[in-house]
Amino acid sequence: MDDAIAVALKKHEIKSGRSTEAEHDKILEQALRFGQNPDFWSEARQRRVNSILSAPSPA
Repeated sequence: MDDAIAVALKKHEIKSGRSTEAEHDKILEQALRFGQNPDFWSEARQRRVNSILSAPSPA
């Protein structure tokens, strides 16, 4: 695995609170399911909303 990808995965792991293996599994699952959803823009919109809602509020 490319070092930059490994670092990005580690950062994502810390942010999500999941282990590296769990984070890897989640990313793989999302990638494989991505092609099953014919409504790309709806899913993209929902992910953006979820990301905004789960972001920590500024202190």
